[in-house]
Amino acid sequence: MPIAIVIFLFIYILLQRHEAEVKHRLYEKSIVLSSFITESTLFNKQYSKEKEFKENSKLATLHHVQKTFQEVAKNEKIHLQYFLISQTDNGIVFDAYSTDKKPSLLDNENNNFFTALQNAFLGQNSIQLTSNPDKKRFYTAFTKVPNTNWVLIVCQPYNKYMVVVFENFFYMFAIIFIIALIIYLVLNYYDTQSRKHIHKIKSRFKDLLKSTDYWIWEVDTNATYTYISKQVENALGYKKSKIIGEQPFSFMTKDEAKKAKRIFTNIVKNKSDIRNLENIYIHKDGHEVVILTNGAPYFDIDGTWMGYRGIDRDITDEKRKQKAIEHLAYNDVLTGLANRKTIILRIEEEINFSKRHNIISGIMFLDLDDFKYINDTLGHTHGDEVLKIVSQRLTHICRNFDTVSRIGGDEFIVLVRGESNDVKQESKIRFHNYINRIVKTINEPIIINNIESHIGVSIGVALLTQDGETVDDLISHADTAMYKAKNAGKNKAVFYNEKLQLEVDNIIELKNKLISAFKNEEFILHYQEQFDLEKNIVGYEALIRWKHPVDGLIEAHEFLPYIEKFGFFIKLDSYVYDKVFEDMYSHINNNPHLTMAINITGSSFTNYEFLDFIENKTKEHSRFSSLITLEVTEDIFMNNNEYSNIEKLKSLGFKISIDDFGTGYSKLSYLSNMKFDEIKIDISFIRAIDKSQKERDICKFIFNMARALNIRVVAEGVETKEEFEFVKNEGANVVQGYYLSKPKTIGEILKEEIL
Repeated sequence: MPIAIVIFLFIYILLQRHEAEVKHRLYEKSIVLSSFITESTLFNKQYSKEKEFKENSKLATLHHVQKTFQEVAKNEKIHLQYFLISQTDNGIVFDAYSTDKKPSLLDNENNNFFTALQNAFLGQNSIQLTSNPDKKRFYTAFTKVPNTNWVLIVCQPYNKYMVVVFENFFYMFAIIFIIALIIYLVLNYYDTQSRKHIHKIKSRFKDLLKSTDYWIWEVDTNATYTYISKQVENALGYKKSKIIGEQPFSFMTKDEAKKAKRIFTNIVKNKSDIRNLENIYIHKDGHEVVILTNGAPYFDIDGTWMGYRGIDRDITDEKRKQKAIEHLAYNDVLTGLANRKTIILRIEEEINFSKRHNIISGIMFLDLDDFKYINDTLGHTHGDEVLKIVSQRLTHICRNFDTVSRIGGDEFIVLVRGESNDVKQESKIRFHNYINRIVKTINEPIIINNIESHIGVSIGVALLTQDGETVDDLISHADTAMYKAKNAGKNKAVFYNEKLQLEVDNIIELKNKLISAFKNEEFILHYQEQFDLEKNIVGYEALIRWKHPVDGLIEAHEFLPYIEKFGFFIKLDSYVYDKVFEDMYSHINNNPHLTMAINITGSSFTNYEFLDFIENKTKEHSRFSSLITLEVTEDIFMNNNEYSNIEKLKSLGFKISIDDFGTGYSKLSYLSNMKFDEIKIDISFIRAIDKSQKERDICKFIFNMARALNIRVVAEGVETKEEFEFVKNEGANVVQGYYLSKPKTIGEILKEEIL
């Protein structure tokens, strides 16, 4: 509508301007022609042609004017009409004219421009829209010709004017239409693009809303929902219609709503943005939903605050996962107990607490006894279930303000808070009672899948802060005490003291020395010859020695227990086995009838890795296996009912000997169930045959039993002639000892053979 008004206004202005141009053109024509007529009149008065006009200058002038009118009218395209009028007694006379025929006389009754004409005779020139008796309209200029009695009339027919007007109007309209059309097309283009853009934004907005669980909300200044998107229904379980008109606080617990209102009030005061505000809503079915809110204030066009708009997001799962991650960071995955990180923090806190309140707290370092056996025999899954049950029992025994933690494997730490006004003796008594309950509970049978297991626990105790003022010292000292408890027979507790630390330091020093011994190849083999009863050499026993650079040659019984304790048994036995094969290759080629006895530690005997090592070595040196006797101690078979390893070794060609026979003090029925090749009477019996009749009788019993079972007997440690004669008479097959030969290196043996 405004555009149409502007167009019509523009057209009206153009028409007015065109009309002014027409009047101006008529006015100019009138002035020019009136001046021409005046000059022509003056000229003719002086120079009229006597013969032609009979010296009538007026006629000459009219003649010239008539010709001029016709010529001008003929050459113009705008169809102007020219009239020269005079006034007589009989009325108005057309003295000259441009039309084809002379117009009729005019009077005041039939001519509507009579008044304008009369005014012109009076000297009042004008331009008027007039009409003739035929109702034809003209734009007419009335001009008094100076110095004459004539009035010049110049007419432009209104229809001719309108043709021009209409032509101009058409052109103007065409131009305006084209401009308007261009404007319309441009505006329509931008409007279309704008609509498309808006539609695209709306579609994108809708798609985003559909593809996300976030929801958009709007509240007024009273925090009442005025808009909320559909996603809220999934999060809270309520229909949109139930939420609109309510406040967010209506969907919270009383305490949560109170907190949220307080926060919202503070935000509203400053018209601040809402940034990552967490609140707990209550779902329609009653469970909690954690919502993260972000929003900003919005205002109307006048700048009046209208409320807030924003986005809510359900972060319940994220918070749950975050808690799970935090739980994993501070708790053991398998048992749910506190982990090493947590117990360290708790001990640090307890150190400060015990100092401030003058109490004696303590930490108990627990290590399950023989847990490895459960893992190896029943599997790690069964072992994990055992750890869970032990953890549950510890949690049940300990007080709420004590902390139970699993720091790895089968190791636990229990932080026990002391009592006020505690003294050392009373605290130790209280710890002993605590420990007794723990040991008793853990010793109870553990039944998993109808399999009953029994387990013990070794405990080391360090008191805060007398046994250390740092976490590392306290844990280390408790570990030291636990280690002592395990070495002292297991399933007991030991309190840390400085003397105990000295023992542990010595053990640690020994361990480091053994590590260096392996690195520097300080272990060597000596071979002790074995003889038949005629004192002929029938074989050797390989004996390990430690050639220490400072302490000299160290016997096997001084370091072998620690080899097993530190887990070096496979490394040592593999070294012995390799070395024996190397020495046999250089020696037995010349003595193919000689045998070789090799001691195997109990740990290696039950270790499949070592057994695979022996099997691979046997494939490399298959001709030697039948000459080798593997010696294992009697206690291995008393504690281990698995005999498959013996059968596997015998299938490879080895002979099996029970070393230190007679020290097991157990039933001997296993001798008939297992295919041993020989027994080796323990050296303690041989040494005692001259001192005790009882020991002599035991030796005789062993000889008789072996003879009955057709098992070869080796008597070791024979150092006197009397001992040799005794074992010879009782039926020993092989004799070994200093009486016949001391242990020698392979170099000494080869040197004697050369000599």
